Amino acid sequence: MSTNTTYTKNSWIFQEFLFLLGHMVHSNLVKQIDYLKVENQILRSKLGQKVNLTNAERQRLIKYSLPLGGGIRSLLSIVSYSTFRRWFNNGVSGNKVSARGRRKLLKR
Repeated sequence: MSTNTTYTKNSWIFQEFLFLLGHMVHSNLVKQIDYLKVENQILRSKLGQKVNLTNAERQRLIKYSLPLGGGIRSLLSIVSYSTFRRWFNNGVSGNKVSARGRRKLLKR
């Protein structure tokens, strides 16, 4: 009878582990689906046009992409990852990213 008790305890621990693992995977999928829903709503509103996003739409995409972390790279379909990172850096810090390249020379 003690073997049945041990088996039941181990089974319960294993079930809890599977539940935790399933919850972790499921929560990430829910976050990905939320982001894709927002992205699709924006795309459908721009159907037949060049996709130019407003600042509000950009902020919305950033908001829903935050929980995904680096996984957003594989989900992006509107813009490239580098453009998205630029939006993110400008949106969070509020500062514009400085222009690249050499500074203009001052004339004497």
